Amino acid sequence: LTEDRQMKMLVDLAFQQGIDKAVQAAKATGDAYLIDKFHDTLVDELRQQLIEKGKLKEE
Repeated sequence: LTEDRQMKMLVDLAFQQGIDKAVQAAKATGDAYLIDKFHDTLVDELRQQLIEKGKLKEE
């Protein structure tokens, strides 16, 4: 899988089945870079969703 595809799958997993499952899947890869990038991507996705729902102001 490409890095982008892995990231999309992990983010989708987090929002569909929970962050715990997605974190377990990311850790199972043993790829520290992927885990770090997943964290960054997940935070960005969550922030964007909170902005869209009016729960957070865009700065």
